[in-house]
Amino acid sequence: MTGSVLVVGSGIAGRAVARVLARHGRGCTVIERRESVGRGMGVNLPGNAVRALAELGVPDRALAGGVPVRRREYRNRRGRLLFAVDDDRFWHDVGRPVCVRHGALLDALPLPGAAELERARAVAARPTPTGVDVDVEGAPSPRHFDFVIGADGVNSAMREAVDTDALRPSSMTGSSWRFVAADPGVDCWTAWAGRDETFLLIPVGAGLVYGYAARTRGGSTGSDRSWLAQAAEGFPEPVTAAVAQALQAGELHHAPVDEVHLDHWHHGRLVLVGDAAHATGPVWAQGVAMALEDALVLGDLLARTPVEHWSGVGPEFERLRRPRVEHVRSATDKMSRLAALPAWLRDASAPVLGPRNYRAAYAPLREVSHPAAA
Repeated sequence: MTGSVLVVGSGIAGRAVARVLARHGRGCTVIERRESVGRGMGVNLPGNAVRALAELGVPDRALAGGVPVRRREYRNRRGRLLFAVDDDRFWHDVGRPVCVRHGALLDALPLPGAAELERARAVAARPTPTGVDVDVEGAPSPRHFDFVIGADGVNSAMREAVDTDALRPSSMTGSSWRFVAADPGVDCWTAWAGRDETFLLIPVGAGLVYGYAARTRGGSTGSDRSWLAQAAEGFPEPVTAAVAQALQAGELHHAPVDEVHLDHWHHGRLVLVGDAAHATGPVWAQGVAMALEDALVLGDLLARTPVEHWSGVGPEFERLRRPRVEHVRSATDKMSRLAALPAWLRDASAPVLGPRNYRAAYAPLREVSHPAAA
């Protein structure tokens, strides 16, 4: 096979697409600027993400260090159960949801031998009639590739070749804190929603929980660690205990929660995947799942399309993938509107609207997402 492929980014999306290409006998160059790619926090993997990992050749044992997500509980600030859903039953014939450490997921997706990893920073891309010219920091001249895949996340450098004004704050929250702490006795995926703050704790293995804390209604958390303790006041003991332990000896990460809205995910032979193309708020934990599914579709399209016709891969990729991604975005917006209701009204309506939104969001995702692989 001829035709040079560059993958920018060696996170989950980049590793996944490199594995699909290798499965079809095609090598690629992978450029990654960081020595270590986000190994610390937790990753919640719904059933469609677990299925996609299996299709990428990741065995069940590679995720054995995580904790199966069998049940979800949604509670109010006082701890009263508003509704629960049975994840095991819903996803039983698709893939068992699991929460794992991010580093464990990266280890389960090693770059294949056919991928050549370069430690460098790709800073810009310019599609040409025959491929894409890429500026690499420190290189004296642009490098030319027949096809470039931008898998470099929400702050993608490759995206400027497609659109320069695509980033906007999530409608759910402007920023969040994530942390890993000692498990205070949480036995399932559990969210507590107050008037303006929401906390989520998920067992992630080895006596640990993965935590997420945010302000709802589009508000932003403080960037100072003290915000966590102040926001947790008045929440039940599992929340306050996990936050206290995280502040004392856990792992903490603060970041904006941005979304990416693009009219197109491609320009010529440059195609964006994962968060670089369509990051959404983390309501349904679909960031990893959508990236993995993107990789399966795009890798298969490249493998079965002659190099001289690669200019048509971007439009076909979007045709296959955009409806599913837009469904996730719509479901995210619906749940964001529910979270933004006054607390009394949200608590009253959640027992009906919560399970309904869960089924509406996830039911289409039970179906295989990539007819290109058929």
